Amino acid sequence: MASFLGQITSHDQTLRVGIIKAADSPHSLMFMEGDVSNRGEHNGSLQGRMVFFDVVQTNNGPTAVNIRLTKKRFFRPGDWLVVCLAPLTLLAATYVLQIELRCSLLLSYIISVNLLCFIIIALLGRSPLTFKTRPAELLLFLLSMAGGAASSLLASYLIPSKMRSDTARFAMFALIVIHLITLYRFDPTIFSPESIRTILRTR
Repeated sequence: MASFLGQITSHDQTLRVGIIKAADSPHSLMFMEGDVSNRGEHNGSLQGRMVFFDVVQTNNGPTAVNIRLTKKRFFRPGDWLVVCLAPLTLLAATYVLQIELRCSLLLSYIISVNLLCFIIIALLGRSPLTFKTRPAELLLFLLSMAGGAASSLLASYLIPSKMRSDTARFAMFALIVIHLITLYRFDPTIFSPESIRTILRTR
């Protein structure tokens, strides 16, 4: 009997049952709350927690048993690779758009940071959610604050990730408003037709 890594995607505290989605697999398994062996004093909902579990065959099909809550953090080399490569990717994309495609600097940066945010959310959506924030998610929020909030908000409706929460979507919408206000305060004429044509103009 092998152990698997998964995430509790649903937990009904009234019925004391839940659903575990196995990592790197489209399949989900039902579990009984009493099969969580190291729950301790955690009496609240287990939804979102990462677990190790075994699988047994019952009359009702495969069932998760011998469930152990994991630590709240995982070392994910891929997350750190994204963190290290993101700044270089942003600079390279901005350079290509500005120099090679002859876009304005502001337009090149806006396109690059929004495209990078969308790609990071797509990568995060491929792996199970963890209970705590991961390094790549912190990077995503920083890039969103730096101008990528629009694509982050769009991706929250297209890709399953932590960004699908109402709190995250509200934060992205608030950042968009802040960015627009900041641009207006910096240069009140920036939204004029002439300024927009200048930003979109290629040399």
